[in-house]
Amino acid sequence: MRKYKFEEYIKNRPKFTRIRLKLKESQRSFRKYPRKRDEERVLIGLARARWKRWLEEGKIKKLEERRYTVKPE
Repeated sequence: MRKYKFEEYIKNRPKFTRIRLKLKESQRSFRKYPRKRDEERVLIGLARARWKRWLEEGKIKKLEERRYTVKPE
């Protein structure tokens, strides 16, 4: 573990706090509550439809069972 001098940490703390807060703003926030059952069904259905469409359009190609390749646009 890296060692720090306490005085140096206190002196630079506001600078690091601002950087940390900026990074936190750009990160995606997580859900705090579980999804409702109906909402989850709809989202799963949309994801399956999108996956099927990508297979038909050739954006995703099935190589083997559980192995796919993605063609970048």
